[in-house]
Amino acid sequence: MVKNLIKHALVPPLRALAMGLLWPLEAVLRTRSDNSSAPACFVIGPPRSGTTLVYELLVHRFEFAYLSNLAHRLYRTPVAASWLGRATIRAWRGQFESQYGHIAGWGAPNEGGWVWDRWIHSTGSLDAGAADRMPRRLIARTVNGIARVLGAPFLNKNVMHSVQMRLLDHLLPGCLFIEVRRDPAANVRSIVRARERGRGPNRGEWWSVRPDGAEHHEGKGPIVEACFQIRGVRDAIEQAAREIGSHRLLTLEYGEVCADPRGALDSVHAFLASHGVDLRQRGEVPEKFQRHGDRPLDDESEAHMREALSRFFGRRQEAPTP
Repeated sequence: MVKNLIKHALVPPLRALAMGLLWPLEAVLRTRSDNSSAPACFVIGPPRSGTTLVYELLVHRFEFAYLSNLAHRLYRTPVAASWLGRATIRAWRGQFESQYGHIAGWGAPNEGGWVWDRWIHSTGSLDAGAADRMPRRLIARTVNGIARVLGAPFLNKNVMHSVQMRLLDHLLPGCLFIEVRRDPAANVRSIVRARERGRGPNRGEWWSVRPDGAEHHEGKGPIVEACFQIRGVRDAIEQAAREIGSHRLLTLEYGEVCADPRGALDSVHAFLASHGVDLRQRGEVPEKFQRHGDRPLDDESEAHMREALSRFFGRRQEAPTP
């Protein structure tokens, strides 16, 4: 308790002081970053679908510029924070362990929620029209600035972006997307268990990204809400890809990533290369990963889930035996 009191009393003013001191450097670095030679890349998908693993695999295997934990904490000066921590970021290597999307280490990749929240204050859908209300040049300079100081293409994973692809396309023209999909039943189980553990504002409540129509399913229980959340995110990604160009979207299956991560990364490499993104390899990854989170719920919940999956995904995708 004392530790938490000290943390909440000291950390915010120290963080504000650090960002204030870094602000002049942030301004200088941003003004040098109007353009980028490579499009920005985003990892998207429903929560608990494997996006964090793919993010970590990518920044472990290839040289990418990304929002680190340090840049996330110093969210008003992420370019300067990336410059300050560039040695730590370049030296970071993945251990392929995370806690609900958080990867430990100052140089580790982060969703950068605090950075994006400065401009994109929503967990729901935002279309291209919202770009006119945002500091487009500042956002582009920030992303390009991080790419410039780290000397690599920009990559970010944030599941909120799954329903904001058209917005990102206007903010960062030509950006590319890597979608991660997971077996719906396993994905639902993982979301339900995360909610039971309080991974959200309040235990058991809806958390993370909200596809269009979420309000019609809230209050119908975590299983129905999770099924809709996964279905809605997939639909939003498919619709946006049709509008901005399906050639700018690569879809990975979580099970295939676990079974053959090197093959999955090779497909990402080829996809990005086809769009002019030059990647340099920096590390090797394991031959395979053990899949987690497929353990069944209780019998009543499993029966309820099969019914909901049938409604949202069709009978061919009912819950399989794990």
